[in-house]
Amino acid sequence: MIVLKNIEEEIKQHKLFLESELTNTLNTINAPKVLKNVMTYSVLSGGKRIRPFILSEIAKLYDVNPKVYKYPGMAIEMVHCFSLIYDDLPCMDDDDMRRGKPTVHIKFNEENALLGGASLLVFSYQLLASKNFKVSDNIKNILIEDFSNAIGAEGMLAGQFLDLEAEGKKFKLTLKKFRKIQEMKTSLLIALCARTGAVLGGATKKEKDLLFEFGVILGRMFQIRDD
Repeated sequence: MIVLKNIEEEIKQHKLFLESELTNTLNTINAPKVLKNVMTYSVLSGGKRIRPFILSEIAKLYDVNPKVYKYPGMAIEMVHCFSLIYDDLPCMDDDDMRRGKPTVHIKFNEENALLGGASLLVFSYQLLASKNFKVSDNIKNILIEDFSNAIGAEGMLAGQFLDLEAEGKKFKLTLKKFRKIQEMKTSLLIALCARTGAVLGGATKKEKDLLFEFGVILGRMFQIRDD
């Protein structure tokens, strides 16, 4: 019980840290007012910030400075928020509420939700490429490649596609297909967090691979509990 309380406190403290950094970073964006409001509303409307917390905890094992790991942490949280905006759209899950508040397309309209979500995705890459993110160009290249693999047509977006496809009347859902959807839609982003912390810390290939697999398993557990 003491350990659980300690973890809860760590999550709470990290959330305060990350949200402060996200607020400051979003304030620097020079975008049309409504577009900036969409981005800010999406990112700062709640959430436990579990994904960047996982990244931070792995990074701490390698003594990585918070001033360093905050950049990929913010980038991953923005990508997660981008995915939620798109998940909620009428053409996807068609949800009106998220975390007890109107979803982005309900509050700002569908067009602004699409543009705001895309802006978050692009801005996440800007954070990884930022000159203020004090890591070597080689590490930045590795992180951007890992990021793209976890998010793109072989990762999270593919998972959303398969999830929608599974809703079709002719689709035959098997346990194998269900696990694949879970892995691509949820687990890969969590695995990315674990691997990113290891990459920042200069971990060995074996360590990075093990932590990635840990993230995949953790993601499956998270999705099962969430469903």
